[in-house]
Amino acid sequence: MDEWNGRGEGRKGGEEEKEERRSSRRMKRKREAKEKRKRKRKRRREEGRKPAIRGQNGKGQQKQDRNSGCLFILFYFILFEQKILSSGA
Repeated sequence: MDEWNGRGEGRKGGEEEKEERRSSRRMKRKREAKEKRKRKRKRRREEGRKPAIRGQNGKGQQKQDRNSGCLFILFYFILFEQKILSSGA
């Protein structure tokens, strides 16, 4: 049977017991966060969007746009330079 400390503060938990409660709280928080991510992914899938990739947070598209812009500028300058060289020299 549990021992009570008589002041209405609940059980006299030893260090291991306190640590166990703390870790179970941590695990509960972790599990809830995982479930929240799962629900989010499921909702996104149902809406027809791709499920969010963790850690990227929508940066993939920006990166692609930036790359295509750089490539366009590079390609344009190469063509422009060719035009100058062929007509000028």
